[in-house]
Amino acid sequence: MKCCVIMPIGPGHQELAGRAKDSVARAVANGLGAFDEVQVLEMDDTQGRLGRSHARNLAVREAGERGIEWLFFLDADDLMCPTAFVDAAPLLEDHDAIWGTIYVADLQAGQAQRREGQISPIDNLEQVLLNDPYLTLQMGHFVRQDVAAATPFDTDMDTGEDFDYYLRLWKERRCVKIDTPLFLNVRGQHSGGPRSAHGGDWRQAINRVFSAFCRDNEVVAAIPYAQTSLALRLSNTLDPLQALLASERLHDLDELEETLRHLPPEARVVEVGGHIGSYALVLTLIGGAASLDSFEAEPELAEFLDYNLRLNALDAEHFRAHGIAVGAGRNNPDESEALFGRMELKDYIQPAGAALDDLLPDAGCELLRIDRRGYELAVLRGARQLIGANRPLILVRALNDNRPALLDWAQRNAYRVVRSFEYNLSTNYLLAAEA
Repeated sequence: MKCCVIMPIGPGHQELAGRAKDSVARAVANGLGAFDEVQVLEMDDTQGRLGRSHARNLAVREAGERGIEWLFFLDADDLMCPTAFVDAAPLLEDHDAIWGTIYVADLQAGQAQRREGQISPIDNLEQVLLNDPYLTLQMGHFVRQDVAAATPFDTDMDTGEDFDYYLRLWKERRCVKIDTPLFLNVRGQHSGGPRSAHGGDWRQAINRVFSAFCRDNEVVAAIPYAQTSLALRLSNTLDPLQALLASERLHDLDELEETLRHLPPEARVVEVGGHIGSYALVLTLIGGAASLDSFEAEPELAEFLDYNLRLNALDAEHFRAHGIAVGAGRNNPDESEALFGRMELKDYIQPAGAALDDLLPDAGCELLRIDRRGYELAVLRGARQLIGANRPLILVRALNDNRPALLDWAQRNAYRVVRSFEYNLSTNYLLAAEA
């Protein structure tokens, strides 16, 4: 059985590639494990015209033409571990791809240390989806040639192509990450060139990759709470809030439970900033709300919000999701706010959403929840009639800079603070109408 080490060589990596190739030779000398032969296939992209993805895909094809069964992807600035072939040998028969624990090499000190905080071992897709990508997988890994050929790297991506490939592989194939290193990551020697990217670019691309994967696949979290279970399809497991949901925990639990204690039976709920529906499901399935109108300005999140209401068997007649931005509405300034004072000019020229009074002119409401950060006062301005007619309980998140204005609004409108919940950048206030 043959193995081929695939090594794209990008701009500035010509000399480093020799060092990486020497590390493969040391691993071969240490033992081939289950392999009869190991080859090294260097893909020259020193001009940066191909990009890593295309270079790897070309090498995979050539390895197949050579009749090679297994591949090892090694970046030219990294090093193969001396025991890599031996350590992989017991796993080859039962797996399609094998990763090792990430170790970071300090060449000047002659030391290698395990990357702090990483997740290892890993044996399922869920662990890859639910953890920081920096702490899960990196390129140095074994993979069957036919599997790699069927799972090509996206040549349109200059960065993030690694996790796009990983997620597809872990979804469809038998993958594992063992608690032993197969390669050493050498930091600070990344390739340059016209298709290069830095760490910030990678983070942004990874976020898009995870979002696309969740959009194209039904990633559902089941969250146990109060003797029931809430089902939530997630739009992006890297989103901090959704990462918490994916780990079967609700966010803002203290304020949820405080709100439930004050929520009357069969309450009519109006929600601005529904996100994907975690609050809505607690208020309806646990709190027993009789109706819900939940508004979400972000179109994709609004789709997931509606999906999650139906996923939990809530009927569309009484529990509704609206993909609408809610704000003050047009020509609806607060009389106490001056044009160039707390009121922003954009609220006059381009209102940040429709008024609840226009969207729900005859609605009953026992709970108004507002989580549209930066627009909390605008939403309250646009809900004058709804608030005046119903005097509902209000759960509203205010950015820290807006807290004085919100508390001033509460005093002027005869609302008292039942309880406040402070976070790094905002505070959530539970407000009740004065008797």
